[in-house]
Amino acid sequence: MKEFIRHNRDTYVRRLLQIGLAFVLIYAGIGALTEPLSWKAYTPSFLPGDLRDIVFQISTWGELFIAGWLLSGKKLAIPSFLMAIFLALIIGFNWSQLDILFRNVGLLFAALALGVMSLEEE
Repeated sequence: MKEFIRHNRDTYVRRLLQIGLAFVLIYAGIGALTEPLSWKAYTPSFLPGDLRDIVFQISTWGELFIAGWLLSGKKLAIPSFLMAIFLALIIGFNWSQLDILFRNVGLLFAALALGVMSLEEE
């Protein structure tokens, strides 16, 4: 068993990253759909009301779309890097809330790791 895992380690690591990152996006997407006021605070506050609502909707549905793409396993580098960009924007626009968002830094690097790992395979 140990030898089998060793020979398939990259496959397992990639799959674990896919599932973990997709879970985060699904959780956030569903949370934003069911409790939008709790999640809208992370959209850029400098945007005017209507534009902020549009950005919020695009990001909510974008999270769910990227999660599905990650789970599909197709061209993983693209959704991985999109997720990394998305997380970098959330962190950048909410730097003053880093005490809450510090976990997003780890997720950003996990998304980058999956993207780099997937580049070699595609």
